[in-house]
Amino acid sequence: MTNKQKSIWVFGDYRNYYQNRVTLQLLSRAVDLSRGLKAEVCAVLFGHDIEEWIMEYTAHGADRVLAIDHPSLTSYSTENYLALIEKLARERDPDIILIGATDFGREFAPRLAKRLQTGLSADCVGLDVTPEGLLVQVAPSFGGNMLAEIVTERHRPQMATVRPGTFKEIPHNYERTAIVERLPLPADLPASRIRLVEYERAAQREHTIENAAVIVCGGRGMGNKNSFKKLDELAGLLGWSARQENISSRKFCFPSASAAPFSTLRVWGKPILSSR
Repeated sequence: MTNKQKSIWVFGDYRNYYQNRVTLQLLSRAVDLSRGLKAEVCAVLFGHDIEEWIMEYTAHGADRVLAIDHPSLTSYSTENYLALIEKLARERDPDIILIGATDFGREFAPRLAKRLQTGLSADCVGLDVTPEGLLVQVAPSFGGNMLAEIVTERHRPQMATVRPGTFKEIPHNYERTAIVERLPLPADLPASRIRLVEYERAAQREHTIENAAVIVCGGRGMGNKNSFKKLDELAGLLGWSARQENISSRKFCFPSASAAPFSTLRVWGKPILSSR
């Protein structure tokens, strides 16, 4: 009897590829994790005319690509994509599934975890493996005051969503090859209850928290909103962009680390270990 090949799946979210490259970042981390687990890195990709993304995910670390290309999958559909990946996961039994914590991923991942009857750690800021081969999912907890290290001991697959910008992507390697499985659209795919009429892309901000080289934060220690005026003035002088988080917290992003005079560091509480 042969042992099953372990696999780490990364869901391919390519909608806002040029602004949000979280799938490539997850592939990079999956490659690192696969060395300790002796696992295969697999990109799972649905859509229409997706050859470009098959090649892109191969060049960024995928050992295998599971692709379903069909005109009915042109637009992202939570119902259709859930049915497809649930069917594949039950057939192939992956050890880990990683999904970007995008708007779609945050809607998609909890539903998939529920269907597969497994745990999910959301908005992770780190991933590691234990000596026993369990995925350690590092996520903020208690209102962001601590970092929890979460493991899923009994149920499979181990699932996590990861915030964009958490990991660095692997440089594009044109010489990499992968096993590409072009799978047919299942005949028993449930009819979608939602019909997309049209969509319009939201305007992209030039500088965001995710792509900033340096982030300077003002928190509750400043006391009240009036105290933030000094940070507003500094931001204006330095050309930084301000992002209002809530009435007692403001963050400033600057695209170039070399031009930033200082940065602040938030010290997290002691990690805790829990299990599901």
